[in-house]
Amino acid sequence: MPQASPSKRGLPPRLRPANHPASSDVLNAVLLVVLYMVQGVPLGLSMGAMPFLLQNIPDMSYTKIGVFTLASYPYSFKLLWSPIVDTLHIRRIGLRKSWILPLQLLSGALMISLGRWVEDVLFSSKDIETATLYFFVLVLLAATQDIAVDGWALTLLSKANVGYAATCQTIGMNIGYFMSFTIFLALNDASFCARWLGSPRELVTLGGYLFWWGWVYVGVTLVVGLFKSEGPTSVRDDSVRVVDLGAAIDDHGRDDVKVQRPANMTSMTRRKLSNAENGVGLALAAEALVHDDDDDEGRAHRVKGHATSSATITIRKAYSQLFRTIQLPPVKLLCVLLIVSRLAMLPAESVSALKLLEKGVSKEALASLVLIEFPIELISALIAGKWAASSHPLRPWLAGFKIRLLMAFLTTVCVYLFPVGVADISGAPLAFSCLVALGLLTSFSSTLMFTSLGDFYNRISDPSMGGAYLTMLNTVANIGVVVPKIIVFWLIDKTTVSAGSGKRKHVVRDGFYVVSFAANALGVLLLLGIGRVVRRLERYPTSAWRSNSNT
Repeated sequence: MPQASPSKRGLPPRLRPANHPASSDVLNAVLLVVLYMVQGVPLGLSMGAMPFLLQNIPDMSYTKIGVFTLASYPYSFKLLWSPIVDTLHIRRIGLRKSWILPLQLLSGALMISLGRWVEDVLFSSKDIETATLYFFVLVLLAATQDIAVDGWALTLLSKANVGYAATCQTIGMNIGYFMSFTIFLALNDASFCARWLGSPRELVTLGGYLFWWGWVYVGVTLVVGLFKSEGPTSVRDDSVRVVDLGAAIDDHGRDDVKVQRPANMTSMTRRKLSNAENGVGLALAAEALVHDDDDDEGRAHRVKGHATSSATITIRKAYSQLFRTIQLPPVKLLCVLLIVSRLAMLPAESVSALKLLEKGVSKEALASLVLIEFPIELISALIAGKWAASSHPLRPWLAGFKIRLLMAFLTTVCVYLFPVGVADISGAPLAFSCLVALGLLTSFSSTLMFTSLGDFYNRISDPSMGGAYLTMLNTVANIGVVVPKIIVFWLIDKTTVSAGSGKRKHVVRDGFYVVSFAANALGVLLLLGIGRVVRRLERYPTSAWRSNSNT
């Protein structure tokens, strides 16, 4: 294979010509799917399976289930530390791998060592707070890794195929979520295992599932660490030395440290490196003032100190740029749209399955419904990717919103009319068929919205901010889901009216239907203006989304 010319060899991946072979893009796309898949595991457990398991614990109120939703908050607030992830790294490992490798190893270690313990804490002691803290840490690690993977996704694929990064994310996250929600619930259900697998008891426990995935995390980390290289952070000017934290710490303890200097200069020229010059995220840059009579140890001390100082300055600039970006008019308008758009269908999508469990539907039957939806999600991701690639990337999102709003209303009606005491499809074929149809359409519309948003993010993102721009938008979108969720569960408890006591206690008014129909009405009002907002967002030029006109 011919060597790159000196002028191109030093360029980071973003600045190289987009002439990657198709086979390279395919392998990189597979890598993205795998990395997003492992991130979907803690999300599938914390946001999908765990509410079902908590529902089966005696005396577990909706308010307590709402408390557990705090475990998913790191995904909604990862914007707060994303500039740090985009800045600090160890150059020899890589800007993204410096975070991905240790985070995956730590996640795997927590799953292997504490998985069975947290199962005992939850089901034996009913300690919802400790279980919430454990999953909070797992989601925190996955959210931080997601920042690094989002940034890497912008450079792993060639320029012609970078739009498919959103499709890779959709497929990978859905696989991880599906395995930790649908498959886990099915294998954790004794009746499903007895009926379909011939086992007298459940095949997978929560602790055993976490233990197994912990080793998968370790395996993926080893493969990425050993077989996938990442282009080093570099600069365009030989007169500037790039110093990362790992190198500074290394050099401090060495006697043979060498400080690179230009041939015709006795000292290094001090120069600021902008994030745009580095091309990939916000690299750590520092240059030492070297004098002929200095010894190596003194130079190493100054390199280390200057690296730390430059890191602080660079992180401060990153936060400043992030703040300026979120103040841009189109960004603010998009953020408002992302926050309010999910309120209309949130009660129906979050609580309807729990209400069906209350009415007697088995976990096996609900898991089977999600199993049917899974291939539809993958197909709709591909459809949405092609549709969103048009000149109007937000039109698929708008279509998905309309379908999803209607499905939320019909799902609430279907749950209300669903017969009590029916465990599976044999007891009420028509009712279950309606649930399947509504689930498929809801799955298609949600995937359509998610994928088209991802494609739109990739178009408007500022490359000089690395993954921070994508993280900012994904964070805002997540806030519109997870933050109101605890309020939704609390409102359901507050608006529920019961009569009697003990075994004679019965529900006079179920707060779920009150809250869900009110949210549907809000969605209809929002729909009156959302179309105009979408068209306005699509008309903004790319420069309007950038806080720095030079990027």
